[in-house]
Amino acid sequence: MKKYDFIKKISSVFLVGIMSFTAAVLSAEAEQLPSNSAYDQSYVDEIIGKESSKNNMKNNVYLSEKIISIDLGDTFKLQAFVSSNKTVMHSVEFSSSNNSVATVDNNGNVTGIAEGKCTVTVKVKGSNKTASCTVNVNGRIEPTTEPTTQPTTAKPTTPPTTAKPTTPPTTVKPTSVDENVSLSQTSATIYKGCNFILKATSSASVSFKSSNTSVATVDSKGIISAVSAGTATITASTKTKSATCKITVKTGSSVNISNTSKTICRTQSLLLSSSNSVTWSSSDTSVATVSSKGVVYGVSAGYVVISAKTSSGEATCLLTVNSAPPIRFAYVSPNSASKNSTVNFKTITDKNRTAVKFEYTINGTTKTVNATSKESDGNNYIWTASVKLTAAGEYNVVAYAQYNNTEKWSTCAEAKTTAFVTSASNLTETSNEKRRVSDSAINIIATFEGFLSTLTDDILTGDPTIGYGRVIYPGNVFYNNLTKKEAYAYLTQSVNNDGYASSVNTYLLNRNAKFNQQQYDALVCFAYNVGVNALPNDDDLAAVFFNNTTAVSTSSSKYIGQSCYVSGDYVNIRSGPNTDSSILTNVRINTTATLLSTTLYSGSGLNWYYIQLSNGIKGYICSDYLSFQGTGTMYDLSKVNKNDFIKNFLQWHHAGGCIKGLLNRRVDEAEMFMYGDYVQDGSLNKYNFKFTCKNNPYFYI
Repeated sequence: MKKYDFIKKISSVFLVGIMSFTAAVLSAEAEQLPSNSAYDQSYVDEIIGKESSKNNMKNNVYLSEKIISIDLGDTFKLQAFVSSNKTVMHSVEFSSSNNSVATVDNNGNVTGIAEGKCTVTVKVKGSNKTASCTVNVNGRIEPTTEPTTQPTTAKPTTPPTTAKPTTPPTTVKPTSVDENVSLSQTSATIYKGCNFILKATSSASVSFKSSNTSVATVDSKGIISAVSAGTATITASTKTKSATCKITVKTGSSVNISNTSKTICRTQSLLLSSSNSVTWSSSDTSVATVSSKGVVYGVSAGYVVISAKTSSGEATCLLTVNSAPPIRFAYVSPNSASKNSTVNFKTITDKNRTAVKFEYTINGTTKTVNATSKESDGNNYIWTASVKLTAAGEYNVVAYAQYNNTEKWSTCAEAKTTAFVTSASNLTETSNEKRRVSDSAINIIATFEGFLSTLTDDILTGDPTIGYGRVIYPGNVFYNNLTKKEAYAYLTQSVNNDGYASSVNTYLLNRNAKFNQQQYDALVCFAYNVGVNALPNDDDLAAVFFNNTTAVSTSSSKYIGQSCYVSGDYVNIRSGPNTDSSILTNVRINTTATLLSTTLYSGSGLNWYYIQLSNGIKGYICSDYLSFQGTGTMYDLSKVNKNDFIKNFLQWHHAGGCIKGLLNRRVDEAEMFMYGDYVQDGSLNKYNFKFTCKNNPYFYI
């Protein structure tokens, strides 16, 4: 049925009486609903049909929709119908019960601001007659229900007939509907490769078109992309009106930017960078702001262009800001637990969340536990659920948050974490198994690093850093303006997921080493400070950890042709058994090889095997990086020579020179490794370590 064909259904008895009503309704025909409208014509038919059969109701008002669901930043147009003069959008005013969730203008345009639910109400001016619509922003679409106040159902004295009138009703020329459209700019100059957002203002839906797409393209949201030098006219049109903007695209900009497009969530930040000395700006600070150092903050859902400008050029990042994630951080305490102990699942949310639950899975079995407590932390809540874990292993944990006590549970990438349960019974027991850092180690790392609430350049390295030593690189999405508890969650997440814990596990397990919790904690703390590649590339420390004197079990004698594999990553294969020999190639971890000689060669203070790779290359490999399948060779870090360990481990104190603070940190880590001492007091050297820098004899303890 075409729009307003329902008029043909009305009995000829009522034709004269509804002529003015027909004209008024048709006057709205020129105003098209936006494409996202779920306009229910049958509902309007029903209302108008009932209203046409009675005259005893005055100034009743009805809306085209009773429940709508929109995304953040999207707009939905509501139509109001007034029974007194049977017209559309006549002498009414709109209001929202919660402008922080959704706003509405005087034309009925509803815009989603934040996730949640509110009510939009329309009122006939000068009366108490109202109608309402439930608005779900990113919410579940609920079943349609009838209006609270129903039109009276009394039948007219003479029911309308359904016969088609012999003479069609006279059509009254529609009155003019204001579809004027205006643009935020009538001209703009942008550089090739950049974006620009053109905003249109109109009471009707607007479409965009470019006169020359080889110069500039435009999408349905008014986002312009500069393609090549030249000019193009961007036209914004309603059904009856239009406005234009002249776009000039030029080349020659030498300005660069780390990201040309990116997506973040509201309340998250993004670090952008440029090698040029630029001025940063945002095209819409109500969507996102940017600092003088390129730190972007998502304010509300929408689209925005972040610009890096100089006097001779510009580069842009087209930023999409989505709604705030339901979970900001998820972590577990203790970070490493023993069997049959109670573990606390924790998550941090904003204060819009009203409930949290956790699902945890191990060996294909999933269980659910509800958060039973919450504590306020600034603008957030920290939720906790406690559960006893009886089996050793790694549990996958996912947090879900509920908004406004609705039935919908939401999760996101930040809501995923793991719980780790070890079979080791104490800190000093060594074993050849995967481990995770203890809470004691996380706490001492936090003490070493110091707390930074906002992104700040590191004093030594200049790297942008936040929380407890978390380095943020250009293009990274992160949370700024942290509380200490948020920073602790960030630190736990970094240690577990950013390669520090896994790199130490790989380093030790691939070399058949037995190690205890305090040794593992010390090496992870070390890696967090100097980087994950420090241990694998330090041959001196490898010689301390893995040599014949620390082997605790020996296999049967090796034989020519025996299968073996490389236990380190990017290991050099040399032409001779010493570090002065030329490098033939380097190989990745788990590369297979064949033993060509049972002789263990000595050179450069190391031991070497002569091997052949599967591609035919023959050469010498340091014995520390070669493992023999089924040999049973095992090393125990509790048997390392303590003096040799101190001599080599404390050498890692340089940052452009000898740094006393770094040496003190190495002392503390050595005390943790050897004595299980987790106290930050390295300057005291209470275990009387003897050390002299090999590069600077005047720097010693």
